[in-house]
Amino acid sequence: MKHLVLVGGGHGHLFVLKELAKKSHLPLSITLINPNSVQAYSGMLPGVMAGHYSHAEHLIDLAALARKAGVEFICQPIVGMDANKRYVCLSDGNYIHYDLLSINIGSETQCKGLTSLNNTLLTIKPLLDFQRQWNLFLETTKTKTCTLVVIGAGPAGFEIALAASYRLNSTNITADIILIGGNTGLISNFTEKARAMAHQQLQQNNIKFIAMHAVSDHHGLVLSNGQQLHADLVIATTGARAQTWLTHSQLALDSNGFIAVDAFHRSLSHHTIFAIGDVCARSDVHLVKSGVNAVRAGPIIARNIIAALEDKPLKKFMPKKNNLYILACGRRYAILCWGTLCIQGTWLWRLKNYIDKKFIRKFSV
Repeated sequence: MKHLVLVGGGHGHLFVLKELAKKSHLPLSITLINPNSVQAYSGMLPGVMAGHYSHAEHLIDLAALARKAGVEFICQPIVGMDANKRYVCLSDGNYIHYDLLSINIGSETQCKGLTSLNNTLLTIKPLLDFQRQWNLFLETTKTKTCTLVVIGAGPAGFEIALAASYRLNSTNITADIILIGGNTGLISNFTEKARAMAHQQLQQNNIKFIAMHAVSDHHGLVLSNGQQLHADLVIATTGARAQTWLTHSQLALDSNGFIAVDAFHRSLSHHTIFAIGDVCARSDVHLVKSGVNAVRAGPIIARNIIAALEDKPLKKFMPKKNNLYILACGRRYAILCWGTLCIQGTWLWRLKNYIDKKFIRKFSV
């Protein structure tokens, strides 16, 4: 009997578990390994942070999904693997051998140059750790004023800054919110119209945007023009960094340390290994690291994993030229971007709410 091991409970593996539940006839043993028994849905993080949703509302019960699919669940992090010998290593020192492996562990936050901030630094990933620390900050903030700095002006940084502003103001804390991006500007990969709407939202919420780089020293933050910046809390949304244990995995990696995969999302060096989401990098096309692509790729890669087990042809995952993005704006308001189309309004927040809750229901047990 073959052994399929799923490492990580990311969005892609949710679809794998759903498909495997329909394939109980396969002569297969399956193991899911994840550090937590639940998975946070990243699409609802700004809403949870702003207080629109409870913590429980955006959680998916991985252990229950695994039971339903007849999958063994191990609640531990992976600390290493040897792709040549076909095993992964758990944090307790045990080894799990596999015939087929799929990796969907996401990424860490790239916070180079900020580590000396220590207790005042929150990284957006892992999501559950971030939320625990955010809630602790809310509970322990005794002053009625504070300065919060978000570093990274992509979609995540934009949403987080507005969510933080809304939440702090609703708890009667007067907050100076500063969003720091590089010289490329705010949500730089979006259209000019979308960027103008985003700037308008920052202005309406009294959030200052600084188009500079920032690093830390023993005094706090230092901008690229030499200006010192005090912050009671710094939230880093500064892009993705590969997990360090991949370096010694024997897998082919790209120049940034992510697993190099083909159009089927198989490892370029080991065809018994698939990788989904932020942990991988395509060799044939540029694939933006986003939850949108992970969700779209999930069903195709789920079918590919099953096809590989049944010796059937695999299907390529081709990213769309234009993905639909709905950016939450703190309050129940959102900006929708799809190609050149860019609109905003309260009804778009309701649309996002509907889409997000539908996703959660899809994986509820």
